[in-house]
Amino acid sequence: MIRLTQAKINTWLTCKTCFRLRYRDVFRWPKEPNEAGALEAMEMGEMFHMLAAQYLVSAGKFSVDESTLSSKVGVWWHAFLESKQIQALISGPHLKVEADFEVALIDDVKVNGRIDCLQISQGSINIFDWKTGRPRNKADLETDWQTCLYLAMIAQSRDLLGQANLPLDQISITYWYARDPDKSVNVSYSEAWHSANWSQLQQIGTDIVAELEKMKTEPAWPVTSSGETCPQCSNGLVIGRVTVDPVPKSLDDEHQSELVVEADAHPDL
Repeated sequence: MIRLTQAKINTWLTCKTCFRLRYRDVFRWPKEPNEAGALEAMEMGEMFHMLAAQYLVSAGKFSVDESTLSSKVGVWWHAFLESKQIQALISGPHLKVEADFEVALIDDVKVNGRIDCLQISQGSINIFDWKTGRPRNKADLETDWQTCLYLAMIAQSRDLLGQANLPLDQISITYWYARDPDKSVNVSYSEAWHSANWSQLQQIGTDIVAELEKMKTEPAWPVTSSGETCPQCSNGLVIGRVTVDPVPKSLDDEHQSELVVEADAHPDL
């Protein structure tokens, strides 16, 4: 069974050889380079997500000794507690926190992901995703694979959520930015978008299955033609695209950090 996440999809679309090395062959060396401070940034993001989950699960009764928090996490935590949007979540309809979803895509291929918070009401379903990185604009987020994958999974899971007949334009995802809650972005789904989005996801699954089958007789996979990502990719050393240590890529944006964490957490196909 092949299980696809947003990180795997991004890797596949960027470079099939990297996809093969990371997920099929589970090639664990060399790891992606991280610049100084990247690990700390990821740890702070994970801490904030843990605090947010505990707070929502306890319906606002959870508290923490703020002296144990770093200055950045403390600022994010205060913004979370003072957000009217978050307070409305607690007093609103049913919530699912840190919810794992897995949906069949095609035969032997599934897509999965973990949603920070899912708000389910009789007339709508809203995904919430906490971000500790720089705010991004709506146009950028509408084409992001996290947006496309999460909206598709919820659309396909409506019956399991008791909303089998819910119109797809009543499904949305909200990116809530701890650095600047006023710049949170809401993206709504639609029937037309889902039709194109689901077809594209199915085509990706079909292509991956075909490439894996082809490897039985043709072991070499195509490498990205652009080469733009090679200087920042440690696998460039393996395939001979680069001959020096890769240039560390910036992980200041928590979105990139999530992809690195997810790639390590789901190495198998």
